[in-house]
Amino acid sequence: MTGHLGEGVSPEHRRDDFMLRVFAGNFVWALLKIAERAEKNDAAVEGDVEALLRYHLGGIAQFE
Repeated sequence: MTGHLGEGVSPEHRRDDFMLRVFAGNFVWALLKIAERAEKNDAAVEGDVEALLRYHLGGIAQFE
């Protein structure tokens, strides 16, 4: 995942992988939280994942 994120980030922001690992870790953590909630509220999962993707990809786009 870090490599995939790095493809969309400019070289100046890719100088080391630390922040890319932080971004990837945050994304995975959020997916796990959505999965936990899915056990209680299946109907919300699709909207939650869509919101997470919009939030995450919008944030990463600032580093292009």
